[in-house]
Amino acid sequence: MSYTPLFILQPNLSSINLSDLTSIVIGLAIFGQVLGCLRFLSYLDKYNMLLITLRLAMPSVLRFMVCAGVLYAAFVLTGWLVLGPYHSKFRNIMVTSETLFSLINGDDMFSAFDDMSRASLVSYLFSKLYLYVFVSMFIYVVLSVFISLIKDTYDTLHEQWNVRSRGFLQDFVNGGLNLQATSSSDDELIDISSETHGKQTTSNMAVTSF
Repeated sequence: MSYTPLFILQPNLSSINLSDLTSIVIGLAIFGQVLGCLRFLSYLDKYNMLLITLRLAMPSVLRFMVCAGVLYAAFVLTGWLVLGPYHSKFRNIMVTSETLFSLINGDDMFSAFDDMSRASLVSYLFSKLYLYVFVSMFIYVVLSVFISLIKDTYDTLHEQWNVRSRGFLQDFVNGGLNLQATSSSDDELIDISSETHGKQTTSNMAVTSF
């Protein structure tokens, strides 16, 4: 049983090429310039909905990601230490993390279950339990909660924009209709009270003449 030492994760600085660094810097600069075009969409509420939703949901998402990150790190370290000697996709920490992230997105699940070595029965059974618990936890619980956090913020913004987008004219029309309905009901009440008063006057006159 052999484990991959941690020092393999350290990059070899002598192999870094200057052209690669230049291309990375240029790529990030172009990425920032294209993202700068999004500021023109801030003048339109409907087109700026994504950015506003992300900005408002970010505090809740970050708090949730801290908890989910600790849980994910626990699965990564456990899978690397226990399954590393028996599974090629858990041979080091980086590969283990990539494998688990792929499982979250539904990629290559069968091979992760099937490629486990059967040299150790205990490790083989543990791998099945480990993978089932991880997939169930992160796909059915963690991702669902993550999506619901963003969706709640989106629904709140959508309701606010629907109220705000009615405009002055629609509010005026709605107010006029409400005023008309109120005046109509008041007229009906006046007519009813007039009829009641007339009937009472007629009855009083009849009693007096009698």
